[in-house]
Amino acid sequence: MSVVRGNIHEDFFEQNSELTILPSIKKLIEDKGKSEASKVMWSIYLMEDPQSIFYRIPREERILEVQREYHKFDPDANKTVVQEYCRFILTKEQWMLKSLSDAAEKQIIRLSEDDNLDNQLKIMERMPKIFAGIENIKKGMKEEEGKTQLRANAKEGAMEKRARKESSTKANTKR
Repeated sequence: MSVVRGNIHEDFFEQNSELTILPSIKKLIEDKGKSEASKVMWSIYLMEDPQSIFYRIPREERILEVQREYHKFDPDANKTVVQEYCRFILTKEQWMLKSLSDAAEKQIIRLSEDDNLDNQLKIMERMPKIFAGIENIKKGMKEEEGKTQLRANAKEGAMEKRARKESSTKANTKR
């Protein structure tokens, strides 16, 4: 589940105010103003967050699509903010998924650009491991989404027990 929430046509910071304490985001607001910084943050969400609908397409295409359809945004000029977004805002699982997906994308690009058969074979040998890792992370993320999270030292109530039981029953029937 994504930490970022809200509507991309409304102010990012009004919907995600706690994120304004991050140093690079504070600086972004100071340098660009709240309105422009909001558009930059939504652009980063659209390009980097696995919960974004744009995340399904290759990164270079995502950048072009966001620039064409939402906001002219240069990820290189905002590299620190992008890195901080990935570090602080993505969950551990989302960050691992993003890292492996980016690695797979780079390998596929290298495969298509390299004419050396030995290099192509080495790349193709690595791909099944990368894709298996991606699938394992996605599976773990789906399992986590199905769990009810309890705060602090709260005890699991009847509703949480029923939800957990239903979730495990569904998982067992799929096997």
